[in-house]
Amino acid sequence: MNGNPSSGEIVIVLIAGVILLFFAVQLVDGFKFFSTWLSCRLFPNNAQIQRLAPYLLIAVTILCGYLLEDSSLISTFLVAILFAILASLGGIFLSSNAEKSVKRANELQRLADIKHAAEIYQRYIAAPWLLNNYDFRKEFEQYWSWSSIRAEVISTWRRGSKRCNGCGTLIRGKKIHVDHIKPRSKYPDLIYLKSNLQVLCNKCNMYKHNYDGEDWRDVIADRKMAHAKRRRNRSQRTG
Repeated sequence: MNGNPSSGEIVIVLIAGVILLFFAVQLVDGFKFFSTWLSCRLFPNNAQIQRLAPYLLIAVTILCGYLLEDSSLISTFLVAILFAILASLGGIFLSSNAEKSVKRANELQRLADIKHAAEIYQRYIAAPWLLNNYDFRKEFEQYWSWSSIRAEVISTWRRGSKRCNGCGTLIRGKKIHVDHIKPRSKYPDLIYLKSNLQVLCNKCNMYKHNYDGEDWRDVIADRKMAHAKRRRNRSQRTG
């Protein structure tokens, strides 16, 4: 009979070793969490004890093992290890509950932020001039930015016709411009107002520039025609 282990046995031993290492790490983390949790409740104002909590708990487990089973050193350490494993399992349980509590709190905070952001934006829609107020603008820009507003406008536009709001051309694989209908150079209060934003193709955005007026589409068409006429005239002169 060959005494050398087979490749299959080596693989099994390696897998078992990895699993044991994983559980050992989990137990160590659980022990640390339990010791920190216990020290924070027993000594809430003593940061030094909280820092040394894992080592103090190890000493306590050994002492408990000595008091409960003092027949031999081996049995003392076995009882101490048992206490440490129980503390580690308790720490894992507490850590899991703490993570769930943190996730729940983060989710509630996220929902509260979304609600508050919507309320602030409704106030802005009702009175865009509030953006001139320093305190309101500071609070507004904690939840809203030009990039987030632009992303929402493009997302709404993609769910629609996907056409340029100027010439009606279907925009595919072209550069998208989110334009201010009333230019921000003249109306800085309306910079974040979604109703003042439109998606234009590159040409329409270039032709419109900072034009302000309700008939801007006609102006774009006239500018395009004038540009095309100039190109024809240049080609005729060079021809």
